[in-house]
Amino acid sequence: VRFGRTGEAVLVDYAGVPLEGTPRRDFIQALSRKPPDTKSFEPYWLAIPTEGELPLWRQLVCVAPPTAINAQRAGFDLSPWSIAVTQSPSESYATLRNSLGFFALVGGIGILVAGFGGAFMAWRIAAPIRRLRQDVHRFAQGHRLVAAKVGRRDEIGELALEFNKMAARVRESEKVLQVFAQAVEDAGDAIVMTDPGGRIYYANSAFETITGYKLEEVKGKDPSMLRSSRTEAEALSSMKEAIARGVLWRGEIWNTRKNGEDYPVDLTVSPIRDEDDDLMAFIGIHRDMTLAHEYQDELEREVEARTREIRETQALTVMGRMASMIAHDLRNALSTIKMNLQLLIRRHRDPEDVENEHCRMGLNQVSYMEEILRDMLSYARPEKLRRNWHDIPKLIDEALATFSHQAREQNVEIIHDGDERLPKVYCDRIKMLQVLRNLIQNAILAMPDGGQLRVDCNMTFAEPEPVIVIKVTDTGEGIAEESVVEVLEPFFTTRARGTGLGLAIVKRLVEQHGGEVSINSRIGEGTCFKFTLPTNHP
Repeated sequence: VRFGRTGEAVLVDYAGVPLEGTPRRDFIQALSRKPPDTKSFEPYWLAIPTEGELPLWRQLVCVAPPTAINAQRAGFDLSPWSIAVTQSPSESYATLRNSLGFFALVGGIGILVAGFGGAFMAWRIAAPIRRLRQDVHRFAQGHRLVAAKVGRRDEIGELALEFNKMAARVRESEKVLQVFAQAVEDAGDAIVMTDPGGRIYYANSAFETITGYKLEEVKGKDPSMLRSSRTEAEALSSMKEAIARGVLWRGEIWNTRKNGEDYPVDLTVSPIRDEDDDLMAFIGIHRDMTLAHEYQDELEREVEARTREIRETQALTVMGRMASMIAHDLRNALSTIKMNLQLLIRRHRDPEDVENEHCRMGLNQVSYMEEILRDMLSYARPEKLRRNWHDIPKLIDEALATFSHQAREQNVEIIHDGDERLPKVYCDRIKMLQVLRNLIQNAILAMPDGGQLRVDCNMTFAEPEPVIVIKVTDTGEGIAEESVVEVLEPFFTTRARGTGLGLAIVKRLVEQHGGEVSINSRIGEGTCFKFTLPTNHP
């Protein structure tokens, strides 16, 4: 039976051979490849490969046993028949092939449309990005007035807006940096910047004015090239330690100008760190202290004291009036003499010049007279205390630093033993330094051939309250037993020079602070001056 152009239904035997006609390979394969789980009366489908066709387009064969006929044949012990139905793949899959072709055409057109559409969209998206990239490139080249066009409300528009905000912040930051750079360049103090290794890479114009060196002459060099041998070893060691630790340091050193002249410098060295706390550079601020050194003593003498309450006897009142007269009549004369002697020393700088030696002798005498005048005024007109909370061990260190050079010259060993955890004391810092310096100076003068100076500071739990105890002990000549009682009296001295007011002033200042002074001394063994300070707020 035929159907369609190539379809047919053929009655075949058990081997797939048609009952009429020649044997066919497709029917034989269909009968030989019957699925094992198919029952004898059940039809089944098979896809058979066809020459000249793709594997996808296999020939379909349906094998259906005629149940009624096979039942009669079985009665005669005959083999069963089957009906094989098949059709050419070209006709079977014609509709599917047409559909797939249509889908392929539509898909190709869709791909082309999507490609052109994507290219167009990419161009629309990339165009503002390219413009923004050009603006960024121009901004990076230094065109700070560049502003990206913000004409969209999408992500690209937001990106352009953020770029404009960033550009505004950069312009503002550069403006601040420019002002800062101009301030550094125009500063009156010399400002030097070094890399972490200590090599100079910047110096302002004031550096050349003060030192005489141009930036080109010092660039890449260590700032120590400026240092004078007059710098104290203690200050130098402290500065190096602070730089090694990367912390701020301030102190006074001596530098040498290009012309060979030494000059004092108030130096501040500060580390510069980035946001990750990594060291980037050091900045050094040099302040020329030449004029300050020249006029320091004069300015101190010219400071007018406030009116003081007369607490002493009539004799001290008279001495106070006399001291005021001396201050008025002699200070100007001493200042004139001192200034002229300093001018003469500058003209006679050669140490071998006899005039130089004479001028220095005169200056020493002027300083001695000023010291006498200062002691007389300090004792005759006591000032009101200006108190605040201060750390006594630090004041002791400051006082000792004043005499470190003199102690080394006299071969005096200095020992400071103090507890840094001591409470602060409510005292007048200037007056307390005056007490400490007076006692330290007396101790050093008592050891002309060298010795040991010891300063101890601790706390004693006395009644009614704890007190700070400071001891200044020397291994000098000592004081005779009969003189110990008189040492603290005004105008008493065992030296050829001096007013005898130093220890009297010490006694008065300690008592003004609510403390007490005592002395313990033995001839040939040394002297110990002890004074106390209360820890409470008066």
